[in-house]
Amino acid sequence: MTLRSATTISKYVGLGALSLALLATPALTVMSPAQAMPVPGPDVTCLAQKGAPVVSRAPDTPRVSAATLARVARAADAAAPEAARTSAAAPVYRVKVQIHIIHGRHRGESQLKRVGARTKVFRILQDGYDGAESPDSQPMGIVFDLKRITVTRNDSWYHARQGSRADRQMKKRLHRGTAQTLNIYVNKARAQAGFAGLLLGYSTFPWNYAANKKLDGVTLSVLSLPLRHSRTGYDLGDTVVHETGHWLGLLHTFEGGCFGPNDSVADTPAERDPRGNQFCADLGNLCDQSEVTIGGLFDPAYNFMEYTMDACMRMFTAGQQQRVDGMFLRFRLGR
Repeated sequence: MTLRSATTISKYVGLGALSLALLATPALTVMSPAQAMPVPGPDVTCLAQKGAPVVSRAPDTPRVSAATLARVARAADAAAPEAARTSAAAPVYRVKVQIHIIHGRHRGESQLKRVGARTKVFRILQDGYDGAESPDSQPMGIVFDLKRITVTRNDSWYHARQGSRADRQMKKRLHRGTAQTLNIYVNKARAQAGFAGLLLGYSTFPWNYAANKKLDGVTLSVLSLPLRHSRTGYDLGDTVVHETGHWLGLLHTFEGGCFGPNDSVADTPAERDPRGNQFCADLGNLCDQSEVTIGGLFDPAYNFMEYTMDACMRMFTAGQQQRVDGMFLRFRLGR
């Protein structure tokens, strides 16, 4: 497993445990098995030191009912024939991208410029889906095409709470394109009332598009980007890869815990919760150690759909590519 540079990793040595507000979201029907997660290299424990202050994180996706997830699974299965989902060559889909930068009216609330949106958002997004961060990562068959970058100064939008009136107003005003257009909003959003911690970003799911077209998209906090003074442990930019994964139909790898059907992806095994993997330490399987012995299925700490720090995230799996294929065909392609 290829790690990021030693300089990048050393910034986060010693970060303490995360206090996560997890979602009890049911998962979909499990797809056909794909390759197992790769065995981690000998140096992955370099981040597993203790003693640093606790960093808390707010959840990024809403609860989805079991009935909705079952309906979505049936629709995606019907849209993507088994032969297409198990093909060795991933299909290629094009996604137009609109990046909307929001600036506040106070000192330090206009750090991100257009050039930064290209290098610190768009380039990281494409690299993540190309598999550029690790030779073990599955290329996802998504080609992003940056169409436009806008800059808006609006203090209420910059500090908008997730799902609030200001949040909805911002998106209804700025949203452009169809279901195949990824609208990315960059501000310093606050978590919903009742959720403490750092909100790195949030996203809509593809099956939400028909009912709320103008609200479709991904929201990123400037604290998730590699900008000055954003030292959070999650500030290398990979939040845009994670949240776009939700926009494409992926769930968290830890959905459902040990006893749920997980995220419907066979090569990301059932996972108790993300707290044991926050330092890239996927050296076992907290739900079933026998899966490591028999099938090599480690808890997927390196996965983009985990809650690990950005220094850990670097890969998607073949099963996740298959799921994105089915979701895109059913809910986004041509809509």
